[in-house]
Amino acid sequence: MNTETIANLILAFCFGIAIAIFITPIFVYLKKVMYHPTQKKKLLDEAIKKGHVVKAKLIKIQDINKYTKFGVQSTPKKMATYEYNYNEKTYRRKFISINKFGDEVDLYFISNPRKAEFGGNLWTTAKNHWIRSFLLMTLLCSIISWYILVFK
Repeated sequence: MNTETIANLILAFCFGIAIAIFITPIFVYLKKVMYHPTQKKKLLDEAIKKGHVVKAKLIKIQDINKYTKFGVQSTPKKMATYEYNYNEKTYRRKFISINKFGDEVDLYFISNPRKAEFGGNLWTTAKNHWIRSFLLMTLLCSIISWYILVFK
């Protein structure tokens, strides 16, 4: 290899890393917003098939207040704490909503019982591979940069 080729490869790799730092969060956000909601039914069916369904009981509900310099303001939001058992371990999970909470609800999880969610929100706990996405973006940006440098 001659020095020009090596210099182009190093330069393309450096450009790839720099560009990937900015592109990766956008890619991960778009994936989370566009891809995962379409997978709701699939993830819910997978959790049910694996038996990752737990009955959670309401322990307490408390109002969420907003503290300002003028004092405490009441908000319509409430926080509910649910408790459930899975494999002889007890877990607690808190949820915030403006809707009324049920006394007993079904919660679902993909692999971690600590991250149990309501069925419609199961996709929010799906794995999000930042490092893998960053490496993929680095590789793609490096190849594109190398192509631009060599065939300008």
